[in-house]
Amino acid sequence: MFSKVLYPTDFSESSKKAMKYVKKLREAGTKEVAVLYVIDEHELSAMAEGCGWIGEDPNKCLKELERTQREKAEKELEKIREE
Repeated sequence: MFSKVLYPTDFSESSKKAMKYVKKLREAGTKEVAVLYVIDEHELSAMAEGCGWIGEDPNKCLKELERTQREKAEKELEKIREE
């Protein structure tokens, strides 16, 4: 069996379904599961540009978006770790 498994997630329903298979692999003897979540900087930049349209500083908005995305990701990743 596998000794290491990579579990990439976007926290969607599909990735939650995939977690069931990851758990089965763990039960079958997988020793390590690496969980990967990627924050899309291009998406955040596009969202921050929209802040300019409502009169906010895009750079400040980008930093706030990054912070909130990281916090959200950390909470979701912690739930996965607990499982």
